[in-house]
Amino acid sequence: MAFDGTHLERTYREVIISDTAADEINRLMVDYPTRVEDLAGERLWLTRFPKTDTRATSAYEREFARWIPGDPFVALLAVFVFVPEGDY
Repeated sequence: MAFDGTHLERTYREVIISDTAADEINRLMVDYPTRVEDLAGERLWLTRFPKTDTRATSAYEREFARWIPGDPFVALLAVFVFVPEGDY
């Protein structure tokens, strides 16, 4: 499948606690329900992955993990189907 990147969102949000109102954090947690606080208590990593998922807070999540909010067919550009030669 190929997707239009303008319709994809990161699976996480980084939040500086002192700069973000509690109601804004609560609003973000609707889409990013897993909350991981740094050791200093200054930042939050809000993610769609469960806390037990090793991809949560990883370099993989930062660089590659995306999700499709809303209608996935709006984001879909193409579907590729490969068939081995001779199989029809």
